[in-house]
Amino acid sequence: ENGFVVFSLNVLKFLERRMSTENNEEPQPNKSTESGDGKESSKNVETNSNIEKTQAAAASDKPVPQPLPVPPTTLSKIKVHFQAVGSAPILKKNKFAIGADEKFIVIPTFLRKHLQLDESAPLFVYCNSAFCPSLDQKISELFDCFGRSNELQLNYSLQEAWG
Repeated sequence: ENGFVVFSLNVLKFLERRMSTENNEEPQPNKSTESGDGKESSKNVETNSNIEKTQAAAASDKPVPQPLPVPPTTLSKIKVHFQAVGSAPILKKNKFAIGADEKFIVIPTFLRKHLQLDESAPLFVYCNSAFCPSLDQKISELFDCFGRSNELQLNYSLQEAWG
């Protein structure tokens, strides 16, 4: 606990020095004095009001940048990268272009056809190794939210792999 207080004081001193140099002011002298034994005196600990003032000043110096909104895709086709998981058969070609307006239900149908699986055989399709998208979700919406490197990564398996 005592180490945390010392760490917090050092951070505040750093922020004070940084703010004073940004405002072209001379750095303020160190508020804490050292006692004869080389340790900081507990009497010279800054109060909460000084901490709040420093934090408020640091926060008000520069506005926090907001993330830019991602524009919806205007592509007519989306590049989809399929990766086999577990004991699923591997496709000879693993990247395909699928219509952006298509619903996700075409993906399992497409994979069953290329993997030569029966309709009754289990097939699990995951987006980014994390979740199974809804069958009525548009491919373009999935790409807008989860696309990386200009492609949508989909994993497929014959048994349940992720949650």
